[in-house]
Amino acid sequence: MSMIQLEKSRAMKECEKARIPWIVVEAAVFVAIFILFQAAAQIVVPPIFSVVARGLDEDGIYVAVTMLTNLIFVVLIIVPILYCMLVEKRSLSGLGFYGNAGKSVFAGILAGFGLTVLVAGIQILLGAGSIEWAGTLPIVSGVLIFLTTIIQSSGEEVLCRGFLMNGLASKHSWAFAAFGNAVVFGAIHLANPGVSPLAVINVTIAGIFFSVITIRYNLWVSCGVHAMWNFSEGFIFGSSISGNAAQMSAFAVSPTNRPAWLTGGEFGIEGSIVVTVIYIIGIVLIMMIPRASKNKGKEN
Repeated sequence: MSMIQLEKSRAMKECEKARIPWIVVEAAVFVAIFILFQAAAQIVVPPIFSVVARGLDEDGIYVAVTMLTNLIFVVLIIVPILYCMLVEKRSLSGLGFYGNAGKSVFAGILAGFGLTVLVAGIQILLGAGSIEWAGTLPIVSGVLIFLTTIIQSSGEEVLCRGFLMNGLASKHSWAFAAFGNAVVFGAIHLANPGVSPLAVINVTIAGIFFSVITIRYNLWVSCGVHAMWNFSEGFIFGSSISGNAAQMSAFAVSPTNRPAWLTGGEFGIEGSIVVTVIYIIGIVLIMMIPRASKNKGKEN
């Protein structure tokens, strides 16, 4: 019996019946959507910010910038969904949106928080980080940032996993689709502050991790894990989020003078070898979960 229990998901099987173009066309559409997103961020955010930021103090300005930056990711949710439904004739299930949304997102949030606690805890035990109470994140600001972080992370998941991965799987294996979209996911983080070769590798591995979660469960779970991972590492533990520094947090986990490959350096804990190991273990464990018995019923 094979130890790899993963197989094509319901979304991938539905995509095989949809009008998915060849890989070159699908890649071109991905690039076009990403360029549209970048343009929207440059055109829409500044004028809105100039209005919203009036009369705000430094902390208020930071919260406003963070929320607006996160909210613009709604483009990466709406545009791929509309394209898939109108052009490729995919249903929402063909993107990975099936099952119980509330339970799936909540399970993902719990898993994402546990994952961050595990990584931060290991780093502290290894002497790669020190932790202290910061208390610089007001509750209301934290709630608002978390809600918009869900939109930000879901945008990346819809574009990379929902649109690209499931589309690739319509004509290729799930493994090719998972690895292919993960490489793209890593590439779009190349220009982030403090990036290093290990950081890019880790983001790519994270892409595979989110991919196998989506294949094993659904896109809702992956959105929850991704959102809570980002929020926890930045606004609970005070680490940089893929190189972007969090200016307010509950705790402050600061890198020590140990090597950057252990602490994560300026990129944050995502640039640490600890993340490499934890994500790989997570991928293997998810892939080894036995398939649900057909006698137990079909997915909702």
